Amino acid sequence: MSEPKPYPEVDAFAERMRAEMVANAHKGDHWRNMLPRQAWGEIAWHLGKLTAALKAEDVPAIRELAADIANGALMLDAIVSAYDHPATPPENRDAGEGSHE
Repeated sequence: MSEPKPYPEVDAFAERMRAEMVANAHKGDHWRNMLPRQAWGEIAWHLGKLTAALKAEDVPAIRELAADIANGALMLDAIVSAYDHPATPPENRDAGEGSHE
């Protein structure tokens, strides 16, 4: 018999992250061309929405926004990881705008 996985919350949270990514797939992958500061802007915008959800004690919104913020962090990590082997130097990347959704 296998040992239970530590931190089962991680799997559940990752599934919510994936669900949010799938729900927003129609927006495309424009975030891949963002600069780090733009990705941070998306995270900050969602933090503001999370603050409002916390004040309202809106649990479904809190859970959704927490996944959105985590996805923003994932995107930011992917953006800066691409700098290790950039196909296009960061200063030449399309500025792209965040969707704020």
